[in-house]
Amino acid sequence: MVLEAVKKVTRAEFADFMARPENAERKFELIDGEIIETVPTYLHGGLIVWIGYFIANWLAQFPEPVGWVATDADHELTEDDENSRRPDVSYFQAREGREVVEEGVTPFMPDLAVEIQSPRDSVPFMRRHAAYYLSKGVLIVWLFYPQKKLVEVYRANGDIEFVQSDGVLDGGDVLPGLKIDVSELWKRAGKR
Repeated sequence: MVLEAVKKVTRAEFADFMARPENAERKFELIDGEIIETVPTYLHGGLIVWIGYFIANWLAQFPEPVGWVATDADHELTEDDENSRRPDVSYFQAREGREVVEEGVTPFMPDLAVEIQSPRDSVPFMRRHAAYYLSKGVLIVWLFYPQKKLVEVYRANGDIEFVQSDGVLDGGDVLPGLKIDVSELWKRAGKR
C-alpha cells in the first residue's frame, strides 16, 4: 500500500481559498500547510470574551496604551509560508515596529497567545499550537481545556505551569500585575 503525500497549501493559496464567496462567513486557519476550519461553541466564545475582558480591564489602568488585545486576529510571518494563525485571544506590547493593523493580517506574532480547546481538538494538537507560537517568538501561551477546567501555561524560558480551576493565571513580565482568578473565569463563561 502506498500513501499519497498530502499537498501543503501556501499562504497565497489560502488567501485565494478565503476569498471564495462560500467561505465569507466561515473561520479558517492555515496550520502547517493544512486548512483547518474552526467551529467554536458558546462556551468557547464566552471564554474568549472574558479572557479579553480581564486583559482589557488590566490595560485600562494605564493612562497611555501599553499594548493591545484582540480576538480572532490573523498573524503571519513572511518567512513562514505554511501558517496563518488566529489565536482565540492575542495580546502584544506597545513597542517600536508593532502597530495595530487596520486591514489585512498582523505581520508579527503576539506576546501572549491564547487557544481554547474545541471538542474536536486533541491535547497533542493544542500543544503543537504552543510549540509553534513559542518557536516564533511568543512569550506566553495559555491553553484552555474547558472539559478538564485546566489551563496550561507555556513560557518562552521553557517553564510550564498547570493551573487548576482554583488557581490564578499570572501575566508575568508580559502583563505585569495581571492576575486572573480561573474559577471566576470559568463561572463567568458559563462552565460549571
